[in-house]
Amino acid sequence: VTKAFLPLLGAQKDHPSAPGRILNISSVAGKLASPYMAPYSGTKHALEGISHAMRLEFMRYGITVIIIGPGVIQTPIWDKGSLQRFEGTLYSDSLARFFGKVLPRATKNGMPLEKCSRQIGDIFETEKARIRYDIVQNKF
Repeated sequence: VTKAFLPLLGAQKDHPSAPGRILNISSVAGKLASPYMAPYSGTKHALEGISHAMRLEFMRYGITVIIIGPGVIQTPIWDKGSLQRFEGTLYSDSLARFFGKVLPRATKNGMPLEKCSRQIGDIFETEKARIRYDIVQNKF
């Protein structure tokens, strides 16, 4: 997708407007790993590395690459997990304790999706954007 849009973002000679921006949505998990979240954290760590390389590659065109790292956001994803397939395994007790602490706090204290969306919009419109933004709820 990025490759397809690069000409529109300004990666060409005589581009008629100011260079564009790329916002990659990572996660707090792109910096901090949690137990039982290895695949998710791994993909977010990879996205962070790709974003840093893209920023260096595209700076010659003036294209800004920004990493957005949301924390816990109130979305239906928290209702999708199931511990059933882990019953009777070595991980079942530890996993149940972990998610027993995380899920109630996430659904109660996670940032509302609308608030996160507004902050992403503000970041997109910021004149001098930073390399990375963490969007987290103050209470968790």
